[in-house]
Amino acid sequence: MGSIDSQAHDADVIIIGGGISGCGAAWYLKQYGLSTIILEACDRVGGKTYTVPDGCGKSGHVDLGASWVNDTTQSSINALIEEFGLERLVQNTEGSYIQQTENGSFFTHGLHEKLESRGDGFEEFLAKFRDVVESISTGDVASTPGAEDLDAGTIHNLVEKNFPGLPSLPHLVDLFARTFVGTDTTEASMLYFAHYFACGGGIKEMCGEEKHDAQYQRLVDGTQSVSNAITTRLPHGSVLLNHAVSSISQEDGFVTVKTKNDKTFTAKKAIITVTPPLWNSIQWSPPLSERKALISDSLIMPTYSKIVFAFSSGWWRPKVSGGIMFADEGLVRFVRDTSVPTKDCWTLTCFATGKKGTVWGGQSRENRRTTAWEAMKCAFAKFVEDVPEPVSVSEMLWERHEYFWGAPSSSWPPGMLSKGFQKDLKAPHGNVHFAGSETSSAYKGFMEGGLRAAHRAVEEIVKG
Repeated sequence: MGSIDSQAHDADVIIIGGGISGCGAAWYLKQYGLSTIILEACDRVGGKTYTVPDGCGKSGHVDLGASWVNDTTQSSINALIEEFGLERLVQNTEGSYIQQTENGSFFTHGLHEKLESRGDGFEEFLAKFRDVVESISTGDVASTPGAEDLDAGTIHNLVEKNFPGLPSLPHLVDLFARTFVGTDTTEASMLYFAHYFACGGGIKEMCGEEKHDAQYQRLVDGTQSVSNAITTRLPHGSVLLNHAVSSISQEDGFVTVKTKNDKTFTAKKAIITVTPPLWNSIQWSPPLSERKALISDSLIMPTYSKIVFAFSSGWWRPKVSGGIMFADEGLVRFVRDTSVPTKDCWTLTCFATGKKGTVWGGQSRENRRTTAWEAMKCAFAKFVEDVPEPVSVSEMLWERHEYFWGAPSSSWPPGMLSKGFQKDLKAPHGNVHFAGSETSSAYKGFMEGGLRAAHRAVEEIVKG
C-alpha cells in the first residue's frame, strides 16, 4: 500500500508521542508502506520504558519504567523482541522473600509457598474479587453484569460495605492496589480496578512471575531497547525529539499539528498516544467531544515511582534469594530483585506508590534516597549480616514529569466506565486516532497494551 493521498504533506501519518505505542504505530504503518513523522516531547524515545546505565561502570542497565514481559500471552511485544533479536532473562523468584507482619516484624517465606491465613479477610476479599474479575467484559466494560453497582463507589467504599468488622482489611487492599496499579483505593472505581486485572488475564496472571504471567521475563538491555530498535529502522529525520505538541487542527481532510518550538506538520491522518489526562493541554480545532474532554479532565494519574540501588554483588541472594520484600508499613512497600547476572549487574528496585509515594517524592533527592535505603536495609539486615551500601542509585518520579504526570496507566474514578466512556476513550476524532495502553482492552499499563492499541489505530487508518 502506498501513500494514502497524493496531495503534498509532510507524511502520511503524524504520530504524537514516541513511547512504545507511538514507535509501534510507526513500525506497523511502515509495513503498509505508509510514511510517518513521530513528534516526541522528550529528548528520547521510549516513553514509560526508560533504561539507564546501572552506574557501576560495567555494562549493566536498569529500567526506571516498564520492566516485564512474557513470551506466551504478550504476542505483540514478543514479536518485536524476536524481530530485533533482543535478549531476555527470566525474573528471579527462586527461594525466599521478606514479608512484614501486622506488628511490624519481618519473616522470610518461600515465594511459592502458601501463607497461613492471618484472619484479616484478605483471602476472602481476593476470592470475591477474582469472581468479579472473571465476570468483566474487557472489550465493553459497561456491559459487565452489575457494572453500575461496581462503578458506584471506590474500592475502599465497597470493601467496607462487603467486609464489615475487618478493620485491617481496607489497609491490606490499599497495599494490594498501590502495588499493582499505583492508585489508592479511595480514588479509583472498583469497576476500573477489576477491569484492569481482567485486561491482563486475571489476578494470578497480572501479579505472578511464572510462565504465562506478566512479570515472567525482562530484557537484558532494558525495555527502552525496543523503541530504540524501531526508530533506528525508520527513515532518517522521521523521529523528532523535543517537539512537544501545542495544537491539532483539522481542515479539508488534513490534520495540521503545531509544536511548542514553532514547527508545523501536515498529514492526512494522525495518531495520538499520550496519556488521556494530557489531551486537554493541547488546543484542538474542532474541539474534542464533550465526553473525550471529560475523560481528560477526570482520569487520575497514579503515583508509581522507582528507586534502584545498584551493588557490586548480589549479597542478598544466599539468604533472601528471591530478593523480594513486601512491607505493610512505611513509604516503600515493595522491593524486587532486578539484577542481570550475565552483565554482572546487581540491583534491587524499590517502588513508592499512591499518596504515600507522593509524600516520598516531595522530599529532597537526598532524603528520598535515605528514606528508601533505610527502609530496605532495615528489613534485609534482619536476615543478612553486613548489608553493604549501594554503589549507585537511580530514580524516576513519573508523577513529576511534565509529559507523563504519573504511571503506569491512568485510573478511572467512580461513575464513568459503566456509562460507556470506554468507547469514547478510543473513538477517533475526525482524522485523529487514539492509541496508548489506556485505550487497549488488554494489558493496560503494559508495553503489550500500548502495542495492541497502536495496531488497532493503524488498522482503523488502513481499513478506513
